[in-house]
Amino acid sequence: RGGGTRPQFTTKPSIKQRGKSIVFECNLLADPLPDITWSKAGQTIENSDRYAITCQSSGQNHLLSLEIKGVTANDGGEYKVSGKPPKFLEKPSIAQVGDNIEMKCVIEAQPMPRITWFRGDSQISTGGKITISCDPGPQPDSYVLLLVIRSPGPDDSGSYRCNVVNEAGESNASLTLNMSQAPQPSGTPPNFIEKPRIEREGDNIRITCICKGDPAPTFTWYRGESVMTSGGRYSISSTNSGIEYTLVLLISNFTAEDGGQYRIVAKSGLGEANATVSINTQMQQPEQQQEPPPQLVGKPQIKVQNNGRVVVIEIRVKSLNRPEAKWTHEGVAIGNGGRYFMDMTRDGDSYVVVLEIDELNNSDNGMYNSPQTKPGEAPKVVTPLSAATGQVSECVEFRAQISGSEPVSVEWRVAGRKVSTSRNYQLVYASGVATLRLLRLTKADQGEVTVEFSNAFGKTSSSARLTVEEPPKPKKPEEDEKQEPKSDKEKLIEDFLSVLDEPSVEQDADGPAAEESIGQTKSGAQHSAPPKSQQKEEPIGKKNAAPKESAPPQAVEEAVDKAYAPPRYSAKPLPEYVEMDRKKAEEEDGEPKSSHRCA
Repeated sequence: RGGGTRPQFTTKPSIKQRGKSIVFECNLLADPLPDITWSKAGQTIENSDRYAITCQSSGQNHLLSLEIKGVTANDGGEYKVSGKPPKFLEKPSIAQVGDNIEMKCVIEAQPMPRITWFRGDSQISTGGKITISCDPGPQPDSYVLLLVIRSPGPDDSGSYRCNVVNEAGESNASLTLNMSQAPQPSGTPPNFIEKPRIEREGDNIRITCICKGDPAPTFTWYRGESVMTSGGRYSISSTNSGIEYTLVLLISNFTAEDGGQYRIVAKSGLGEANATVSINTQMQQPEQQQEPPPQLVGKPQIKVQNNGRVVVIEIRVKSLNRPEAKWTHEGVAIGNGGRYFMDMTRDGDSYVVVLEIDELNNSDNGMYNSPQTKPGEAPKVVTPLSAATGQVSECVEFRAQISGSEPVSVEWRVAGRKVSTSRNYQLVYASGVATLRLLRLTKADQGEVTVEFSNAFGKTSSSARLTVEEPPKPKKPEEDEKQEPKSDKEKLIEDFLSVLDEPSVEQDADGPAAEESIGQTKSGAQHSAPPKSQQKEEPIGKKNAAPKESAPPQAVEEAVDKAYAPPRYSAKPLPEYVEMDRKKAEEEDGEPKSSHRCA
């Protein structure tokens, strides 16, 4: 380190009045004398007719003064004198970048310092395989200093020093390069800081991963063992904020065939990391990597405020995602509200859990247990919606059950429309069960019914089809069926039965004889009747006797079948009355007749 004295003020500033002027004075010990700046309310003051800036030095002691002439009320305010010597903001580093070695320092200085690099006691400068640079840093008055050695070898090993000097002071940083062993690259190896998130957006599935890495990693998506690229139904995107990268895979029009394992691999010169997620064919909450349980870090911090009337208890919990926390007092759970205020904020990879108790009293004495924490759980569908069918004006109910951390927000959509409790819809959610009742169906309700659940840890959804039918119309009286015309056989059976059903009519002994031997049925068919001489007379006392019992239908049908048999000749003797009729006909015609009968 070089010689000199770091600047420091040895006395408090003083204010003196000289006539109509005001003089500010202070003593500074420094070697060398830094660049001195006076300012008012952040505005730098320069030498002018009203302002006189002077410095009287004696060795390392310096008397600094600012005189304001003709002071007015507008000159009131805060005045400041400063000098900013060089200061290293972070530890110097050595990194391998490709085939080169890079030595890096970050400093703060005002004004800009003079920079000198040394190897051992020898000053080095840009030339050959050496490049030296100075660029503005991320903060005001900061600078990034680099010494790059291209294609270094063992001869480049040794001790290096960066010397920075300005009017306010001097500072040095030393680095040691050992080329017998390749230096370890600096930066942050790839690391997925959250488990993958899977979200359903209508018919699409979105997978989101967050990864840190420096230098920037390369990212590759896989489905099974196959590399995925953007195109068709797949969209791959990446955005970053500093060294944090948000990676998204969007699958459009998700189907059962898209189920399976998806993996993203992040690679850089510092290492490799990957994240895996499985999506089932039911499009419910995919299986995700197991999250480690939250861990308490350190001891609880207790702070007393407001003259003992307020107590604040703080607990630090390490967790990948926001955990659930519960406080208890003497074994009894404490709720947020009233005299109790609960809060949780993220700090790096941990969460700070706070319990504040206002208006302390004797009842607050006792044991307060550390919050019982557990990982938050995104909603997961346990019982999905089922398809339903109903008629116009009927009532239909949809129901789904989930698991996950409360509180849970529930949103219903019917045929693409967001619905809420009204005259036509009733929405209920309790203990993980969501119910939608469509109290009076309309044709506009037909379509997809979707319920979406969300909490602080994620969201999921379930869908089912609703079919709305028109009510059946009243049936009109059917016209009498036209009866097919009856066959001759059916007519003959019907007429024969009707004849048998008629009461017998008998003539008195002195009544007129039957005039015809052939009668006609109602259907017009003829049947033979024996001559009167063959008819058996009944006693007069039986004239009004009941009609004879009709023949059974089966016997009638058999008789009709015989009547419809084709005629045939028979050698059997004919009945007497038939024979007599045949002979009479022969005598009249003079020709013999063939005899026949109905079998």
